[in-house]
Amino acid sequence: MQARPSFDVGDRIQVSGYTGEVLSISARTTALETPDGTRVHIPNTQVLGSIVVVYTAFDSRRASIDLSVDPMADLDAISHAFVEAVSGVEDVLADPAPVVRARGFGNGTVELQVRFWFGPDTHSDIAVTDEAIRALQRIINKEGISLPAPQLIIERQPAPSGAGSTSAGDHSEPTT
Repeated sequence: MQARPSFDVGDRIQVSGYTGEVLSISARTTALETPDGTRVHIPNTQVLGSIVVVYTAFDSRRASIDLSVDPMADLDAISHAFVEAVSGVEDVLADPAPVVRARGFGNGTVELQVRFWFGPDTHSDIAVTDEAIRALQRIINKEGISLPAPQLIIERQPAPSGAGSTSAGDHSEPTT
């Protein structure tokens, strides 16, 4: 591992269910500091047998937030508002710029995905996504954008003949 590691000290990686910054790579273990301040030593035999995700391998990383909007809404205006909101988040990169994509139709909705990029030095993708969600919530409230609640459709169906009847003459439908 020390001769040809796929990551270096200082990289942010995920391996064997742990995510953190690589503190050291020795002949026997790789030590990580997790976001909650815990030090984890993972045996290199386990590291070699696992998929390793290196979050700091490139200049930027992408995150996405999915939203459902009213199908009668002005998608161009909403997209513009969402891009402006996410662009104002401190760690969101201007290049590549945030974008909103229409992904399809839901149950009485149009499904949108807000995509944005942030740098590898950003300590937590969770924190950047949290701030982006908060910025989107502020613009949704400010602009009065309608986000329809999920709909659940319940249909009553007649019981099959003879099913659930208490007497031969009872033809009422059961309620659910």
